[in-house]
Amino acid sequence: TEDTPALIEPAAFSDGIVIVQVNQLVDDVSELPRVDIPASWVDFVVVADKPFYIEPLFTRDPRHIKPVHVLMAMMAIRGIYEKHNVQSLNHGIGFNTAAIELILPTYGESLGLKGKICRNWTLNPHP
Repeated sequence: TEDTPALIEPAAFSDGIVIVQVNQLVDDVSELPRVDIPASWVDFVVVADKPFYIEPLFTRDPRHIKPVHVLMAMMAIRGIYEKHNVQSLNHGIGFNTAAIELILPTYGESLGLKGKICRNWTLNPHP
């Protein structure tokens, strides 16, 4: 997605590990519709057992946010927002970002981050 480089670049250039999940490996990249990040930024590639696609929140019921989305949200808050003192952001759409928006006020406060991070952010409309 458009957000992929912004999510991966901090890890790739700060001694982090970048693991990407793909639907399939290909030998000829000329047939790919697009490439979001350079291969040199990637440490590990995992081939999914079934195709995965981004599911926009606008067409999905937010009650279906899964525990893995909450875990990823907690990791983003703890590992990126807190560590890098993120102040301004726009999450985009999807269950992953919806989970961040839902837990940021309570989980962020429990970490002592209230008023310290994410002061300026765009909340995307929910159905």
